[in-house]
Amino acid sequence: MVKNLESISNSASNLKSNSTSDSTSNSASNSTLDGGVFDLSLDEEVSTFLKQKDQFQFGALPTEKPHPETMNLSYMVQKDLKNSILLLRNIDLKAILTVENHLNQIINLQRAIAKILQQGNRVYLCGCGATGRLCLSLESLWREWCQEQPSLHKYLDSVVAFMAGGDTALVRAIENFEDFTEYGAKQLAELNFTENDLLISITEGGETPFVIGATLYAVNLSSCKPFFIYCNPDDLLKKLFDRSRKVINHPQIEKINLTVGPMSLAGSTRLQACTVQNLAVGLALFTALEQQEIKPVYQEFVDFFSQVDFTLLEPLIQAEANVYQQNQFVLYETDQFGLSILTDTTERSPTFSLTPFENIYDNEPLPSLCYLSLSETFGADDAWQKLLFRSPRVLNWSQYMPFTSDKYIGGFNFSQQIKTIRSKNHQLFEIKKVDNHLYWQFMNHSLQFPLNLKYSFMNHLLLKVLLNIHSTLLMGLLGRYERNLMTWVKPSCYKLIDRAARYVLYLLEQDNITRHSYEDVVQYCFSCRKDLKNNESIVLKTYQNLIDPK
Repeated sequence: MVKNLESISNSASNLKSNSTSDSTSNSASNSTLDGGVFDLSLDEEVSTFLKQKDQFQFGALPTEKPHPETMNLSYMVQKDLKNSILLLRNIDLKAILTVENHLNQIINLQRAIAKILQQGNRVYLCGCGATGRLCLSLESLWREWCQEQPSLHKYLDSVVAFMAGGDTALVRAIENFEDFTEYGAKQLAELNFTENDLLISITEGGETPFVIGATLYAVNLSSCKPFFIYCNPDDLLKKLFDRSRKVINHPQIEKINLTVGPMSLAGSTRLQACTVQNLAVGLALFTALEQQEIKPVYQEFVDFFSQVDFTLLEPLIQAEANVYQQNQFVLYETDQFGLSILTDTTERSPTFSLTPFENIYDNEPLPSLCYLSLSETFGADDAWQKLLFRSPRVLNWSQYMPFTSDKYIGGFNFSQQIKTIRSKNHQLFEIKKVDNHLYWQFMNHSLQFPLNLKYSFMNHLLLKVLLNIHSTLLMGLLGRYERNLMTWVKPSCYKLIDRAARYVLYLLEQDNITRHSYEDVVQYCFSCRKDLKNNESIVLKTYQNLIDPK
């Protein structure tokens, strides 16, 4: 129940917010919520959404439900940061332990990958949003691994990852892109996918049109059965969405269902869903060439993860929150963990309505709270090469220009030059590898964790979980969610309009206000969105307007 709306909003009053998001919508629509392809009036937007609402109502899916163990997370983090860390760590560990139930399926994936690689063909990884970044991270780690070992040089280009919107979408959303099944097929075709290649499709929810489109294209072209990896129950997905039913019932598509239940922050599938998918695909991919037995590798990661002291994060979380509350900025600097850090910091924007990383070609860009700088890089091109271990892949699709162009992606400069270009009052946050340890240094605080796992993807997976916990609790200190609900989510697509409406209804119910229908709340969400200001929550603003209309 929200009793003090003003205090919740003001707890993050020093944050300078923008209105961009890289979250996804999950069915083809005729409009984009941020102006984009078609401009609709308010009434037309509401009508268009309500006509299709069944395709966007995801509240019944476990990945969208509030986690029962974190119902009071926003209050807990303010009073007991240490135990908040332990709570999230334990939820992550439980999710990781569920992967053991799927090791036989992961072994099948490993064998399929090994066969493709041994035949000299290619493995494609497909995702969007958080799973897209997961795919690009795995490709980058694969390329780094192959470059470091002469015996693997011939496999350097054998793994090709792509996400909805191209590599630009790592940092900036290409709005409305993920809504279209035909875009997934088109993007895969442009990457020269052939009848001899293997596609591994990754979608947290199991209903994303872009990923489904790529999967159906692959099954019709390739002699290799594509794999479809997702985190919601089959029966529920088939009942709710025709597009999911087509994939799940298709006999020529291999399915790996990694259902892990609700996320620790409701709907934030960048958390446990992406963690288990990263682990599953990483295990299969990096053990494929040697046909390494998977169970011992998996157990090595579980044992290592169980021994890590996550509470060491406490002073760094508090220190970063203090910096933002003092109207200062943070510059993350790293040597070899660029994509892992970029993924987490990028995903803070849509999840918590923060200003995204600015691009030099944007008109009067607002500064993001944090930015990334890569050690020993001396220009945007150099930094992108170090991030991806290849040149960026962009899309020259006229309807999405200029955001998908080579020029625009070069406007994100993650090199050492950013220290001069971004002349802000920033504090340096170092995350580096020192003497085979993961080393963090911020303000007067430091910590380190050993990095002695066999495969580098597992070291990066540990960092992913650490950063997820760090950023989630950091945003809790800044008041960017209510209980465990994403009340500051940026409603840039129909999926998130539905999520915002559901959260408003939930808050109204907590106050015993039952006079408003779902349709009423949707109307108010669209109306509030039209003039949503920086540092405003769509959920809280809609809620306030409904209980106190002006």
